[in-house]
Amino acid sequence: MADLTIYNREGREFRVHLVEPGARYGRHDKLVHKGDDALVEFYDMTHRDKFDGVGQFVARYYTRTIANPQSGLALDCGVPEWSIDFTAMKMVDRWVEAQLGPADVEASS
Repeated sequence: MADLTIYNREGREFRVHLVEPGARYGRHDKLVHKGDDALVEFYDMTHRDKFDGVGQFVARYYTRTIANPQSGLALDCGVPEWSIDFTAMKMVDRWVEAQLGPADVEASS
């Protein structure tokens, strides 16, 4: 499954990665997702070379938490650059639904 690339309003590039139940994730894939709901991870690609080419991990959310966004999302309130505007969040929402199907996203709500 391919990752999604989005840009926030300031033009900062983020890689969005979907972790389905049972899949490996985390640094060097050392964790296994044992939950029932898929996870969505956000990586800042600004300094990708410092982070094995995959970007700097910023945040991880359950799909149900960010489904049907009504606004943008501050991934880390301590880093203003790590904010995703509403337009980009809608792209993430549509991408997750395309990957999992609407029934799977709604079932985890």
